[in-house]
Amino acid sequence: MTLRLGLFWALFLPIEKCFSLDALLGRGEQPGSKTCLGVPGVAYIAQVAMMYVFSGLLKTGNSWRVDHTAVYYALSLDMYTRPLGHWLNQFDWAHDWG
Repeated sequence: MTLRLGLFWALFLPIEKCFSLDALLGRGEQPGSKTCLGVPGVAYIAQVAMMYVFSGLLKTGNSWRVDHTAVYYALSLDMYTRPLGHWLNQFDWAHDWG
């Protein structure tokens, strides 16, 4: 989801002037300035900032700070866990950090 939103806002940014093969080889139009601070640039920066702020706010519940079971719950979900996660989930001492 975050990648799709980032690519959406990148549609409105002039990234071809700095991050293209033509710009690397010195062909094509040279940009007058390398700033991208318009509405799309601010929206792109705000999107990244909101991702970090709101994911940090989601980690303030009791499972993160009191009983420390958030890692156990995350490793218990089969659709997100790889074999290493299943192996780590068997150790109870890893759940009791805190």
